[in-house]
Amino acid sequence: MRSSFNKTEWSVVVLVGTLLVCLIALAGQSSRARDDVIERAFENAEILADFFRITQEHYTESISGVPGVRFTIYPDAEPDALMYPATLGRRYTQSFNRNHADTQFKIYSNYPFVTSLGSELDNFAQQALDQLQSSEDAPIRYVETLPDNRRRVRYAVPIVMQEGCVNCHNSNQWELVRRNWEVGDVRGVREVSITLMPPDLYSRTEASLLLVLMFSASILGVFVVFPAVRREVKHRVLFHEMSIRAEHEAKTNLAAATTDALTQIGNRRFFDAEIAAMIKAHREAGDPLSLLMLDIDHFKEVNDQFGHDTGDYAIQAIARILKDVTRPVDRVARYGGEEFAVLVTGLDADGVLSIAERIRRNIAAHDFSHAGHDIRLTISIGATMLQPADEVDAFIKRADTLLYRAKESGRDQVCGDFATAAQ
Repeated sequence: MRSSFNKTEWSVVVLVGTLLVCLIALAGQSSRARDDVIERAFENAEILADFFRITQEHYTESISGVPGVRFTIYPDAEPDALMYPATLGRRYTQSFNRNHADTQFKIYSNYPFVTSLGSELDNFAQQALDQLQSSEDAPIRYVETLPDNRRRVRYAVPIVMQEGCVNCHNSNQWELVRRNWEVGDVRGVREVSITLMPPDLYSRTEASLLLVLMFSASILGVFVVFPAVRREVKHRVLFHEMSIRAEHEAKTNLAAATTDALTQIGNRRFFDAEIAAMIKAHREAGDPLSLLMLDIDHFKEVNDQFGHDTGDYAIQAIARILKDVTRPVDRVARYGGEEFAVLVTGLDADGVLSIAERIRRNIAAHDFSHAGHDIRLTISIGATMLQPADEVDAFIKRADTLLYRAKESGRDQVCGDFATAAQ
């Protein structure tokens, strides 16, 4: 198991780590930027609310106690009269709201004065009104998300009853809900709301950090990761090609090492490996396994009289006959020189002797004429079946003994040690 990364893997790790760090920093900076924008919006709302309060308080103080002054709630109809402070507040609110779509003033109370516009209260307005009338906790700040995903900050402060306003609010002149006000009582709430446009939520720092992130990723990708990955890919392609070539060469070498070059059937090495493996497999399965040892009769005379080319031709022809007569499950090999071996699997004595006889008859009937020479050949065969106590050497030696017995008995025959013989 590997204990470390290679250069390419380290490059990817560095790139991914850098991107993660930059993304975390970007997310943190983005959050701080949004918080800064919202905080600045609340500061602006506080300034506007204080300006409105101070303006109205100064107006109230300036007209309080002035003799002979007449007040009106309809300043347009009575231009020679002064506006009530509440009327001034309403006019100022309407004028400001008409000219500033994203910043709005609102005034609301559970005990509105006669000049009130009577606007409907939402949840925040009602909670702010209830909280500010029951405690001294001020101001109340709230951030809400609008349906178009913009943010809106809402800043609410109490409207405190001034000394110059007590008489009017407690007057029987109008049918007011409450007429027992005292100086310092909270008679309503003044709210400033500022809607933040989406561009306001992104700072230059956030954009700069994003550019740094993109630039860093590009530099790492172009100069570190891409070359490393390209080298790694080239190495893997080369390794893959080498592996395929090595596997092909191994298979070729193995085939060459276990194939007889002249006949293209198994050679002695192939036979030695197959007989050991098949003995083990057939003992485990309990199936019969037989061995045929074959030798061409008087083959030395063929080489001496007609030459080795004709002898090679005859050996090739016999190898083809052996492949044609035997089954795909059987194993055919050139044991050496003019000697062949056949491993026959899964047949009883009669079946094995039947295959041996067909081989003998086909070879005896075959015309081996070559290069103008009329040639006829026969073959001797020793046949035996694997016994429980047999090892490889004993199995082969018994088949060899039967082969030489067939030659001593006149050649061109099958000699077996089975209990029954093929008919």
